Amino acid sequence: LPAAPDVGAGDGSLCSPYARLFGSVTVTELTSPLVWRLKATPTQGASLQAVATAELTPRALGREQFDVAFCLNVLDRCKDPVRMVEQLHALLPPGGWLVVAVVLPWLQSP
Repeated sequence: LPAAPDVGAGDGSLCSPYARLFGSVTVTELTSPLVWRLKATPTQGASLQAVATAELTPRALGREQFDVAFCLNVLDRCKDPVRMVEQLHALLPPGGWLVVAVVLPWLQSP
């Protein structure tokens, strides 16, 4: 079954609906309370692996490659969005999908 990372999964509300499409979903967060909450999130059929990390590397995520990567509503809040996209791209095989969603407007204040 396919595998996917979800960067900055928050409380898991965005990954829960699609998690059942994958054999495993590795969700990342920066804070321990959110990681604990993600570990307790029920999924239907998928293995949800919560990791506290800012690094999107095979070592940090425990897997060399993923079929699809999700970056939902995170790029506008991260320190280096270009680096994040590059790291996610490196985790994908040729023809892998990177699903990105951003909040618009990109900048909340002028």
